[in-house]
Amino acid sequence: MGDERRSDEPGQLGDAPVVADIDFLSGSRHRLRILNVLRGDAMSRRDVRASVDASRSTVRRTLEGFLSRGWVESTDDGYRVTAAGELVAAEFTRLSETLRLTEEFAPLLEHVPPSSFDIEPEWLAGAELTVSTTAEPYAPAQTQTETIRTADRFRGFLPAIELDGTELVHDRITNGEFTASIVLGPACADHVMEEPFAELFREKLATDRFEVAIADGTLPFYLGLPDDERIEIGVADAEGIPRALVQSSNTAFREWGEATFERYERNAEGLSAADFETEQTG
Repeated sequence: MGDERRSDEPGQLGDAPVVADIDFLSGSRHRLRILNVLRGDAMSRRDVRASVDASRSTVRRTLEGFLSRGWVESTDDGYRVTAAGELVAAEFTRLSETLRLTEEFAPLLEHVPPSSFDIEPEWLAGAELTVSTTAEPYAPAQTQTETIRTADRFRGFLPAIELDGTELVHDRITNGEFTASIVLGPACADHVMEEPFAELFREKLATDRFEVAIADGTLPFYLGLPDDERIEIGVADAEGIPRALVQSSNTAFREWGEATFERYERNAEGLSAADFETEQTG
C-alpha cells in the first residue's frame, strides 16, 4: 500500500501517518492531558472525564483514537497507557514545555545566535527574565548592576562596557569587597584604554583582585557568573540597547556558562596595568 512504511524504514516528519498522529494529539487541548492521566493507574471513562473536565463525547473520541494508534489499551480495570503511549506522552509533553519556554523567553532568544547558545530548553525553566519596556528601557542593565553591587566574586564576558558600571566595580574592588575576572569584546579595547576608563582599570589591576582580557572575536551576548551558583545571560539590540536578561540557578546551565566562559578566556589576550598607561600618566 502507498501509505505503508516498511518496519526497517524510520518515519520522517513529512510522512502522512506521522503528521496525522501529531495533528490528532495536538488537535484538542484535552488529548495530551488525557494521555498523561492514563500514565498512572488504569481508569474508567468516567474517572478520565472527571480528571480532565472534558465532555463524554470528547473523552470517547480521544480514547478511541488512542486505542486505534496503540497508545492505550482497554483492560478489566479500565484504560491504561501502553509502552508506545508512554513514549509519545513523554516526548510530546517535553515538546509542549519547550514551546512554552521559547515563547516565554522570546525576548532573549531572538537576540542570541543559535550556534553560540547551545543549551537545553529545560535549563530555562524557573529562570527569572527581566525585559526592556517603554517605561523601563534599561531594566536589564539595572538588574545586572544590582548583581555587581551584591556579589562577592564575578566572572564573565561583556560585549560592551559603560562608565557607571566600571566605577562601581572599581570602588568595590579597591575597597576589598569584590574580585572579578572579565573578558571584553574587541570593540571595548580602544575605549577602555583611554581616560577615564584607563585609570580605573590600572587601579583595579593593582589590587590583584581583578583580571581583564580582550576576546579574539565578537562576543555573542553578556555572560555573568556571580559567586558560585547563578548564571546570567544578557542581550542587546543592534543599537546596543539592553533587551533582556535571564538569571538562573540551574546547575547544568551554570556549568555550561562556566565552560563557555573558560573557552573564551583561553583564547583572549590578557592585559596588565601597563597596557592602560596613557599620555596623561606618562
